[in-house]
Amino acid sequence: MGAMEMSGPFWLLYLANMTSQELLSFAGTGVYIAPMLGIILTSAFWGRVGDRIGNKTMMIRALAGLALTQLGLVFANDVWIVLILRFIQGDCAGYIAPAQAYGIAIVPASQHTRLFAWLQVSTNTGALLGALTGGAILDLLSFFWISPSASIICALCTLFWCS
Repeated sequence: MGAMEMSGPFWLLYLANMTSQELLSFAGTGVYIAPMLGIILTSAFWGRVGDRIGNKTMMIRALAGLALTQLGLVFANDVWIVLILRFIQGDCAGYIAPAQAYGIAIVPASQHTRLFAWLQVSTNTGALLGALTGGAILDLLSFFWISPSASIICALCTLFWCS
């Protein structure tokens, strides 16, 4: 969550340098809608796949997809490529639901409420810290460095879950 939110608040600043003023309102909206559209179109599919291959594998798949799309954004120099990659990020999404199901499978029933509380706290903390980290990177370096940083974080998390 934190890696995804590193760029979240700052897309308009980045896209303003990449496109015309007329296209900026469309792109600025699209950069936030595209991932949600990807999620809407693939959630049922990933749910069926997850039932067959398992929740841990689905978490690894989502992290790897985010790492690769964040890496792709490093090289995106066209607003349409950015929008396509953001759509693909939504296509690859689906980390929280498998994490919840995986947690239920490994945590005793008496601790399920605590598990869900900690997952929610982690999600919200990731969103907050991701935006703060992205802002710090933007202030100290440039928007360019947000995507490779997020890609590295996701790749490290993927490796953690694979071990």
